Amino acid sequence: MGSKVETNGGSLVSAKVPAVANPLAEKPDEIASNISYHAQYSPHFSPFKFELEQAYYATAESVRDRLVQVYDELMIHLL
Repeated sequence: MGSKVETNGGSLVSAKVPAVANPLAEKPDEIASNISYHAQYSPHFSPFKFELEQAYYATAESVRDRLVQVYDELMIHLL
């Protein structure tokens, strides 16, 4: 597993998961990267405090991205 790095707020985050937006992620490392992206760049997260609740919301936003992408592809296919 990735090494941990302490942030200014004292919480631990993984140092090896790049923050890359990837709404079509299917592999675990791509999904983790997408969650990391939301955790770092979504406007309602503080870079100084990342805890379980923020992880939950970042994961939910990652799932939302995937659902929107699949829905858009379905609509293009049906029309």
